[in-house]
Amino acid sequence: MEITVASGTSPDTTTRYVLTASREFLETAERATSIAVPTTVDQGRTSHNLMVAALRELTAASRWEVAEIGNYGELLTIIGNYETRVATLETQLANQRRISDRLSLLGGDGHAGSKPESIPDPIPFDGTRTALRPFLNQLRNKIQGNATKFPDAQHEMRYAFGFLKGAAYDVMEPHMQDHGMAFQTLAEFAHVLRTAFGDPDELHTARREIDTLQQKNREFSLYYSDFQRLMATLQWADNAKFAALEKGLSKEIKDGLALQDSAPEETFDQYVARINRLDTRLRARRQETRAPQTSASNRPAPPRAPPATPPTPPQGTTDVGTHSGPMNLSANRRRITQQERTRRISQGLCLYCGGTGHFAQECPYRPQNPLRGAEAQVVDPAAAAGTAEPAGKE
Repeated sequence: MEITVASGTSPDTTTRYVLTASREFLETAERATSIAVPTTVDQGRTSHNLMVAALRELTAASRWEVAEIGNYGELLTIIGNYETRVATLETQLANQRRISDRLSLLGGDGHAGSKPESIPDPIPFDGTRTALRPFLNQLRNKIQGNATKFPDAQHEMRYAFGFLKGAAYDVMEPHMQDHGMAFQTLAEFAHVLRTAFGDPDELHTARREIDTLQQKNREFSLYYSDFQRLMATLQWADNAKFAALEKGLSKEIKDGLALQDSAPEETFDQYVARINRLDTRLRARRQETRAPQTSASNRPAPPRAPPATPPTPPQGTTDVGTHSGPMNLSANRRRITQQERTRRISQGLCLYCGGTGHFAQECPYRPQNPLRGAEAQVVDPAAAAGTAEPAGKE
């Protein structure tokens, strides 16, 4: 409570005036803290509005212009007692206002029995350095999203303590006391975890990682998630992000970007969206080229027919002498019997192959080179001398 001292007033008047002002201030504070603790969103809105009005009254009642009071020990003691009581009431009022603010975050037309938003619990933290930031972010998201479940800081810290294990649990266990955690706020709880498991040189670590970050064969979305994680620490402006993001892109995407024109005044978010579209198209095209082709130009050629060969005349035996066609003696060069030779001559057959319509000299199955051995013995001497006669005239 602030008191502005003026001059020209008697001590009795000053004492009475100050006591009246202090009593009015105390009554205003007690009336503000008498507002019931809300349990629903609607009650929270009403409580919130009432407390805002009460705080305004407290602000107005805490400033008074009074006469010069001099050095009155008894009066100062009374005022000191008032201030102690007021400080206690203001603490209680702040707690009530905090609950009301949490309820007001839910918004909508809430009613008694309405369920809070379902938000997953954080992943338990075991002290792994890289897992600390995700754990604290998930913890903050859970507590802010389900504010009605955590009426005060002790509830928040007890909840967070339940997701510690391993080295993280060992570090925080000494801070757990009978009345609760030995912290006043969740921020203090998180500070201890950061001191024990956080990166003491987080900024320089992030700079080293961003210099070596590469997309390689990964999808762009995975590369960009790592990029964003590092940017959360580096806090670079958009104009610096352009070059840093492009530096680690795959060669394929860089080649594709070289063929595109960027839009005038393209923002960083628009640039990211353009790269993501390009990456999707390139991967779809790569998948098409790997798929089996069924077009007419890529169908296998039908098997070609074997090359035509001259018909092979039916073969008979050289011993019996009954033939349905000429014999291919070039493939089976055996001497014929005298009986077979006589039969061919009597029937006007070729002495070389046994066929009809030609003589041994014009036999199509006769090799061009001179006959050797047994072949010479099956040739008719008359045919060899060029004096062969038609069938029936021998």
